[in-house]
Amino acid sequence: MVQPDAELQRTWRHRIKEAEAYLAQDHFERALEQARLAAEIAQSIGNIGPLKRTAAILQKLSDWEAHARMFARIERLREPSGPVEWDGSHVRTLVVTERNNEHIGRPIRFARLLRQAASRVDKCIVLAERRLISLFRRSFPGIEIRALDQATSTIEAADAIAGYQTLITLFGRSDEEILAGFRSLVAEPNQIHEMRKRYLPGPLIGISWGSTNTRKSLPTLIEWARSMSAIPATYVSLQYGDVDADIEEFAKSGVNIVRDKTVDAFNDIDALAAQISAMDTVVSVSNTTVHLAGALGVETYVVVDVDRNLSLIWPLEGTTVPWYPSISLIRKDGSSWPQTMMRLQNTLRDRFADGERSADRV
Repeated sequence: MVQPDAELQRTWRHRIKEAEAYLAQDHFERALEQARLAAEIAQSIGNIGPLKRTAAILQKLSDWEAHARMFARIERLREPSGPVEWDGSHVRTLVVTERNNEHIGRPIRFARLLRQAASRVDKCIVLAERRLISLFRRSFPGIEIRALDQATSTIEAADAIAGYQTLITLFGRSDEEILAGFRSLVAEPNQIHEMRKRYLPGPLIGISWGSTNTRKSLPTLIEWARSMSAIPATYVSLQYGDVDADIEEFAKSGVNIVRDKTVDAFNDIDALAAQISAMDTVVSVSNTTVHLAGALGVETYVVVDVDRNLSLIWPLEGTTVPWYPSISLIRKDGSSWPQTMMRLQNTLRDRFADGERSADRV
């Protein structure tokens, strides 16, 4: 007789393979149906492997709540001890922490849920990477922001704990709920003002063209330059890393990019947030800069090739994503990168068709 656990594993494998097959054929509704069935079985199995594989499919299909529920379970399996997982009810002290620190984009994306969490408890404490502390403290007055190295003592004194995935299951269950709860992060106003004065005249267009994920398909620098050269603007580099050689390549193609060396785009997130907020528009590939621009509510165009093998938050269809109302997707979707970048060029040409110049706002 087949043991129940073996039967569950076999049924789960069948469902997840069905979901992946439908996804490969662009049958998204059928894929989602099978993925949700696989999710129920994976929860019963209770092993990280099936949970993680199923969650990846659910994220690709933009089922934010189900994806978050799976990852909340994974996080609890990885760290079973500690305070109870918060269920949204009133407690005296709630600690919110990012349990998976692989990508700074995750707390940036989900931080807007902190306001809703704090409204239900007496005290909300958020454990954050040091690069985010200043930005989060300014953006969330009334919420205590502490460094991750204080995690042990902070969590021990808490009544309940919540990862960001848990907050999604409570406050981000649908596109409509996610959109309704959007509040932007807040960059430092004086920094924004000074940067705009430094970079004008405009329009000011921030540009980021690279990613640390080497598996992504990205436009070449030449393709970026062709697109940008047709739009009269001041281009400002928002790209992290050593970009001097890239900026020289842009200059050879006739495109001059301002690189503000007072901004360390990787280590000084607060300064990067101000720089992004100083822009009229941001254009970028999918990377951390995009997450920050979207969380700040800055108009942003993302050129993206949605590879089904990558774990990206961008929906498989459409040009918008509910987490970031100010972001528009310029999809490659089977066309060439030159064709895709031409669409970006046309979008920017329409955006600044009247020769709009930047006002010294803030």
